[in-house]
Amino acid sequence: MNSNNTNNKKSGEYYKYYETEEYKQKYAEHQIRQKQALIDMRVERSMGTQTEAIKKPTYKELEKEPFLARITAQLEMNDHDGYCSSDECEYTRKIVKEKIVVPQQYRTHPVGKIANTREYKWANHLQVPEVNVEGSGYCRFVKPEGGLDQHEYRYTIKKVEIVENKKYKSYAKTKAMVSKKMNKNGYLVMASEGTYSDYENEPYGFSKTEEGAQKIANEAVCCGTKRVVKDDYKGPFDHSEIINLDNMKKVGREDLLDEEVVYYRQKSNPDRCYWDNEKKKFIYYTKAEQSARLKELYDKMIEAKKCNP
Repeated sequence: MNSNNTNNKKSGEYYKYYETEEYKQKYAEHQIRQKQALIDMRVERSMGTQTEAIKKPTYKELEKEPFLARITAQLEMNDHDGYCSSDECEYTRKIVKEKIVVPQQYRTHPVGKIANTREYKWANHLQVPEVNVEGSGYCRFVKPEGGLDQHEYRYTIKKVEIVENKKYKSYAKTKAMVSKKMNKNGYLVMASEGTYSDYENEPYGFSKTEEGAQKIANEAVCCGTKRVVKDDYKGPFDHSEIINLDNMKKVGREDLLDEEVVYYRQKSNPDRCYWDNEKKKFIYYTKAEQSARLKELYDKMIEAKKCNP
């Protein structure tokens, strides 16, 4: 075999290697390392406000969280696009916002503003700006007051709040639609009240699905707005139960937390006054006092739901 054929054979085997899964995997890993190296170089230009780039949660991951942490920050940059030799740095400033999964150490924090934002590196959850880290540096720039040198950026955390996730309900609803239990005859909700001697039990609602019946049963205990017997009393029932009309057996339902019941009862039928023993008369709450009491019960309910996910 002549040398030309040998070289051609080796060349063919060499190029075939680029089509193998081994090469494709190694190339993909190399690309990831290159991308991470570029991010690390940019993080070094953050004036210490970022120490790492935490991966942004996906939309599906956020949907599963009943509460989120909302970050409001100011981003300052002294940078430019293009080549350093043909452009100059421009100082810019803007407000950025981001919602993230609540970090573990804040999982029990009540809804509202976090007082001390310096105990946690919130900026690590924000996007790393694409500042110029591969230029020659031969560009003009003006250093603004307070620092921010050539090709640098800085995050300043303005506030962080724990907020309810409005998308969580839609996620829970979708999940319920997938897992909902249906039967031929549906589910009957019975509501009851009173002591043993004057116990009353009446049909309260009907649903084709167990999840729908659960909601009706909860509403009966919290509000009681769908009473069959229209009498002088309007309000929540003491108890509710679900009956499977296919087999006439009671369904084991998930009871609401006590804090939930108290909050929704107060919301649907608020206490308007209280008896003062010293003055021997009823004292009426102002609207501000009613709102404050409802807010207090709401916070207690949220705290209880966090402890009982």
